[in-house]
Amino acid sequence: MPVNYALLGSQGKVESEFIGVALDVSLGGILLVSFDFVAAEYVAVSFIDMDNQVAQMNCKMAYSRKTDTGPIHTGLSFQGTEKERSDFAAKMIRAHFYRRTQPVESKPAPASKGEPSGSPLHPG
Repeated sequence: MPVNYALLGSQGKVESEFIGVALDVSLGGILLVSFDFVAAEYVAVSFIDMDNQVAQMNCKMAYSRKTDTGPIHTGLSFQGTEKERSDFAAKMIRAHFYRRTQPVESKPAPASKGEPSGSPLHPG
């Protein structure tokens, strides 16, 4: 599931933002995969839920390690109440499965100049 994550400074202000993938989610936290080391103790993770609303949770970084294949795996533990943590995890899981089952709307590409009409891509 694609997520946005923001590194938070000592005053809780966003220092920089990145995009990653939540590879695993539990009631306690997520495993984030990215190509950037998470160099902050606290991170805000957000994504778009099924209602097209931004869902956000502050997290504490547990570890950030480069894998043998290149990407970086970062373990993040959710901060907040038990209800906030479970609501966030449930929204993320529902959004992932909802988007995974939605058909992708395909539209034919316009014919480019020089492409013969009646080609397999653009009949007629």
